[in-house]
Amino acid sequence: MKKGNYKIIEVLWEDATFVSGYYKKENVGEHNLEIMKTAGYLLEEDKKIIKIALTQQDEGKIISDFIVIPKVNILKRRFLR
Repeated sequence: MKKGNYKIIEVLWEDATFVSGYYKKENVGEHNLEIMKTAGYLLEEDKKIIKIALTQQDEGKIISDFIVIPKVNILKRRFLR
């Protein structure tokens, strides 16, 4: 299988957490950012963001299911292959 010209990357990053319901103020501290792991095809990046796609076809001419991650949220990254 060809992978187009995209590098495959794995990113460990922090994401926001949404909590619904009623809580006592002293229990709010139990909730924090979530640690996420995303792997896929590195589409592009600049100083502020990185874009990673889950799926590609036609040797990378068509992509689908991609995520945009703020670089300030990235804890660790590594290239696979």
